[in-house]
Amino acid sequence: MLGLSLFITCCIWLCLVPFRWKDPSLAAVAGRILAFLVLPILKVNLKIENKERLYENQPCIYIGNHQSNLDVFTYALSYPTRTVVIGKKELKWLPLFGLLLMGSGNILIHRQDRKHSIKGLNKATQEIIKNKLSVWLFPEGTRNHGSKHMLPFKKGAFHLAVTAQVPIVPIVHQHLKTYYNSIEKRLGHCDITIRVLEPISTKDLIIEDIHWLIEEVRSRMEKELETLS
Repeated sequence: MLGLSLFITCCIWLCLVPFRWKDPSLAAVAGRILAFLVLPILKVNLKIENKERLYENQPCIYIGNHQSNLDVFTYALSYPTRTVVIGKKELKWLPLFGLLLMGSGNILIHRQDRKHSIKGLNKATQEIIKNKLSVWLFPEGTRNHGSKHMLPFKKGAFHLAVTAQVPIVPIVHQHLKTYYNSIEKRLGHCDITIRVLEPISTKDLIIEDIHWLIEEVRSRMEKELETLS
């Protein structure tokens, strides 16, 4: 059923793409459709705390903890309009999904090519400033599979925020172990909370402040993750 719901969402998304090519709000529309179809199937009651903060601070850099593939379905409802992601260039070759990524205005870069990655981040900075777009990133870089602590943060999201001089809005997803049985591979009827934290300003910060910024943001997110667990 989850696969069917994802397929239906992609079909609707694909129908919209030709009429709204490069529209940065398309992914948010798809997210609402996906959540509408999937959350009842998963028997999940999703609560988004401080949802108003998603829009009070745009343009901004949204960063969230990333635990499993289930995040795709639960984060979908909170994905803001006028927001893009930065992904691997190779994703554009994926059947259907690659077209949807490009058609929604997302930024694809060669992650293994440092020169191209920097160019991609510079492009993202220009989009933020010129078109007032926000960017959603998972600073851990990959799924942490429900680890007690988040993985070390990569610098990209923070470099982007400081360069564009826009706030960082941390988003903390309830710990995986509180709603998913990893032994039985089962997600039962449950309540899941996603909490949007206070924005962290980058005004007047410089590149040399990134290390401090990473530690500050990670510390706040770890603390909130503990309270949600």
